Amino acid sequence: MVNNNEAGVFVLEKGDIFEVDKNLHSLHIGTFWDAAEGGAAHDVDSHAVLLVHRGGDASAPVMYGQGSHFLTYANKTLVPAKDDDGDVVGFQTADQSMWHSADNRRGGAMEAEKDHGGGHEEELSEEMHIHLSRLPAKGAEIAVWLTIHKAKERGLDFSKIKGLFVEVCDADGNEMCRYHPTGEFAGFSALQVGSLMKKPDGAWSFTAVGAGSKTGLADIISAYQG
Repeated sequence: MVNNNEAGVFVLEKGDIFEVDKNLHSLHIGTFWDAAEGGAAHDVDSHAVLLVHRGGDASAPVMYGQGSHFLTYANKTLVPAKDDDGDVVGFQTADQSMWHSADNRRGGAMEAEKDHGGGHEEELSEEMHIHLSRLPAKGAEIAVWLTIHKAKERGLDFSKIKGLFVEVCDADGNEMCRYHPTGEFAGFSALQVGSLMKKPDGAWSFTAVGAGSKTGLADIISAYQG
């Protein structure tokens, strides 16, 4: 059930769908998790992959352009994103339709929250910008995943990651909806938190997925290769 919190933000539960205003051309997807109080660092990585649906079938997604729009640190086709001073603050697709902040390897707030928008006050660990109007026209879905770096070696899974949420904001940083994954994620080192889905009229919606997986990033990439 979709609920509004005191700030007017829609709080989603698993399976809920938030309809994005058709007039919005850019979105921010932010993720937060608490830093570890001790022991192994909680190095969570956020990823977004642009998908096409084979034959128009949403159950048959494959990555667009052989991974050109797979927003992940492991994608070597992405290019550095720089601020106005020329400092590297993240990475992005070659067409600048998708942007990712610098890697946060511990959790808690980013060292510097840049370009998020003046309307945003929440601390974030990692952030992605999606310029919907710049995306390749064939793109039908953007799947949003979280993985834990070196989860097996560090004895970590998502049951041990505290304070986790993902939010969707407009281009000015005004939060529209958020999803707190809840449930038992013991043994799961990957989590699909949501998907942005393009509708026939060109508008987008965000679905809270909340599906745990025991696979790693390499397996996720392989699954989307078709």
